Amino acid sequence: MLPHVTIFRFSQEVKEKIERQIQRAEELGALGDSLGEKEMLVNDLIKVHQRFQGRIQEYRTLLTMSIKFYKDLSEVRKWLTP
Repeated sequence: MLPHVTIFRFSQEVKEKIERQIQRAEELGALGDSLGEKEMLVNDLIKVHQRFQGRIQEYRTLLTMSIKFYKDLSEVRKWLTP
């Protein structure tokens, strides 16, 4: 399996896990008053999710650029090789 496919699959799995945790925290909070702990937990999870999404997007961009670079490098080598 190609490395970038593995990274994309991993990022999707982590994203789904975080989203499930946010949903679970909201469901648990609906069961009773937690003196603001639920809201704090949900807010923390949302912030982590947003940071994770941003980081994954940066890695995707970097990976895409790396793949293009090495494809272009391969083409240059073909042109230079007699």
